Amino acid sequence: MKKLAIVLLVLTATPVMAEDEVLIRGIKESGGFGAPLVKFTQVNGQFGVIVGGRGGWIINRSLVVGGGGYGLAGSVNAEEINSDTKLGMGYGGLELEYIFASRKVVHFSVQGLIGAGGVSYQDSDASEGDAVFIVEPSLNLVLNVTKFFRLALGAGYRYIAGVDSADLDAWALNGLSGTVALKFGYF
Repeated sequence: MKKLAIVLLVLTATPVMAEDEVLIRGIKESGGFGAPLVKFTQVNGQFGVIVGGRGGWIINRSLVVGGGGYGLAGSVNAEEINSDTKLGMGYGGLELEYIFASRKVVHFSVQGLIGAGGVSYQDSDASEGDAVFIVEPSLNLVLNVTKFFRLALGAGYRYIAGVDSADLDAWALNGLSGTVALKFGYF
């Protein structure tokens, strides 16, 4: 009987360790990165180079939540509108990425951007533009060069909607792209 009383006393005297209710549970490792990058693509049937940067928070070495911003380096001709008209483009938005086997020297990731941007048409007389919606999924091959540096080579497809110009087809802005990114951070 004494033993039972001691056990009951210990159980009632020991505080109950309840876990807090949280929205996201189980974040064991966290990091972040920033990355300048270059995309090689076709815009309006011509070779184009898009430059920009992206960054993100890495959760459990596999899920990235971040953002990016990109712009067409230089401009391309928009001959459909006028032979002197130049086409410019910039966009950005939310980026989500899932990294597979991030501790391996060579691994891959899938990523997607959803956002907005602008397309501009400029000639010697005037300038006008359109706000656009963009979705850009990508697949990346990643090389762990050092603990703080990753080299990523990717392929993606840019889908743009919302071009209001009667002279320019929105499909002329969509297209495949090849990407080179230099990722610096705590992985």
